[in-house]
Amino acid sequence: MQIIPSDYKQRIIIQRFFMACFCYIFSYVLLVIAIFSGVSGTNFDDFKLVVFVFSCLQVVFFILIRSGFSRRFKDPGMTTTQIVAGILYMSFLMYMGGHEYRSVVMHGYIIVVLFGVFYLSTWGFTIISMASILSYMIATISIVYRDGMYYSVNFEVAQFAVFSIVMLFAMYLGGYQARLRKKLREQSKGLIESHLQITQQKDALEYSQKELQQALRKLGQLAARDELTGLDNRRQFDEVMKGQISKAETLGVSLGLLMLDLDHFKQVNDKYGHIAGDAVLSAFSAIGPQCLRRSDFVARYGGEEFVVLIPETDQASLLECAERINKFTRSLRFDDIDPDLRVTVSIGATLYQRSETIRSFMLRADNALYDAKKQGRDRVIFVS
Repeated sequence: MQIIPSDYKQRIIIQRFFMACFCYIFSYVLLVIAIFSGVSGTNFDDFKLVVFVFSCLQVVFFILIRSGFSRRFKDPGMTTTQIVAGILYMSFLMYMGGHEYRSVVMHGYIIVVLFGVFYLSTWGFTIISMASILSYMIATISIVYRDGMYYSVNFEVAQFAVFSIVMLFAMYLGGYQARLRKKLREQSKGLIESHLQITQQKDALEYSQKELQQALRKLGQLAARDELTGLDNRRQFDEVMKGQISKAETLGVSLGLLMLDLDHFKQVNDKYGHIAGDAVLSAFSAIGPQCLRRSDFVARYGGEEFVVLIPETDQASLLECAERINKFTRSLRFDDIDPDLRVTVSIGATLYQRSETIRSFMLRADNALYDAKKQGRDRVIFVS
């Protein structure tokens, strides 16, 4: 297993961990110098015990981080836990080192707390700084209680006040840094979202026919379908119609519309029953794979009425499609209902005119359908 992982985020966390370890090693060296020079009042055996305990703790931190186990935590770098361990370590050093060594350890508290710049929030900095002040106070009281005859109360109070002011200032700087970090993250997120919006708007103007087909298929999967025929329903047709007209306006392509009505369908229901009528509607709904392109869109508009949208077409192609539907409808057989049962369809056809409303587009197709019925049904009428 590599000591430095290849994953970028975990590599940064490991690098920060080694920075903390370097601070521990540096403090070990200082305390050794203080012990052998007589500045510290601790003995070497106590020093070795503290070094052993906190070194083992660092090994545990490394294993949790390097193995990836710490990713289960909210803070994968275990920043707060390591800072708390550092504060306890500094308190032990101060207690062991005695009066002469405390001035060195005071700076160690600040270094430990400033490691929170990498992760802690303003509230986190406040808690850690208060913990440092409390820990320092407990260690000081313990030293005074142990060696009270060597200390001045006024001096200890003054030194504690200085330490508290320094830690509060560090808390303010750390909190300010945390607020800046949060603000930068929010600004970065806003820039990314703005870039995505600009990209989407640009793509909307340039997307190809293939992308449009995929969007239509996706809409078809999400929208409600007609339960009987399996076709899209009127609500979905309205949504697709808006999209197709938007494409026609933006890209300047043509759009055809067919309105279909099964002839004398009420007589089928009256003579053979609604189950037979449902069978006729289900059979007719196969016009999609039989008569249309994959880019075309068919929906049940209501009752025995159907609508077909045909993008990128002209009048001749639109009428050819309508005739295919007409021919397919005449070819349907219903031997299980009545061998003599035949159905036909009347069709109104039109092409979209630039800048017109959906209502006028639909009304023109509906008028063409009315003319087809008026002229005897089983035919196609085109209105420009």
